[in-house]
Amino acid sequence: MSQLVLGILGNFLGDDRGHNHESGQIKFDCPSCAELNGSEKSRGKGNLEVNINKGVFKCWSCYETNNMSGSISRLIKRY
Repeated sequence: MSQLVLGILGNFLGDDRGHNHESGQIKFDCPSCAELNGSEKSRGKGNLEVNINKGVFKCWSCYETNNMSGSISRLIKRY
């Protein structure tokens, strides 16, 4: 199941910026931050973290202003 979710996330979030296999925590560049700040300025920061084991995500930069936190299914539906 987690490989399927990783494949779906990779399709619209791109390559991950770090992956802790034990905890299921994966870092990506946040598409919402890229929309706000321009993709070049936001690229490589890995602010969006997804936890495959818990089924949740959160952008540590824009979660309050852009409502970028919640279930992985919500993230997939959004993008």
